[in-house]
Amino acid sequence: MKTIGFLGAGNMAEALIRGLLRGHFEASQITASGPRQERMAELGERFGINATTDNRQPAAADIVILSVKPQILSRVLDEVGGLIRADALVISIAAGVPIAAIQARLVDLLAPFGRHGAESADHDAEAGKIGKAAHCIEHDQP
Repeated sequence: MKTIGFLGAGNMAEALIRGLLRGHFEASQITASGPRQERMAELGERFGINATTDNRQPAAADIVILSVKPQILSRVLDEVGGLIRADALVISIAAGVPIAAIQARLVDLLAPFGRHGAESADHDAEAGKIGKAAHCIEHDQP
């Protein structure tokens, strides 16, 4: 059962959560984070999802949706980027943030110093996947 995590729990995230729950996801599969405890309690009560002020929880999901305000995206990625798994699907709805900027931040965070041998080759392969995915998305746009 795939899990989905929302880094940011504003209006857009709420609309996506509502749609996911109407579709193929259960509340137990969804975690959302945001800075205000009151908002997290509201979302938790309304939808039955795991709603938290701890960004580390949604960052560990199978699918991570970057739904924070564009001006704080780099700070959030600095905080939790190292927790996002290399095999996670990362989706951004942060307006105006180029895929390349997110890609560069995640590649940097997935490349700890001192990797050697097979680990280095694995990292190179993962970085290539991120690049290819970004390339495909850019070419799919009208």
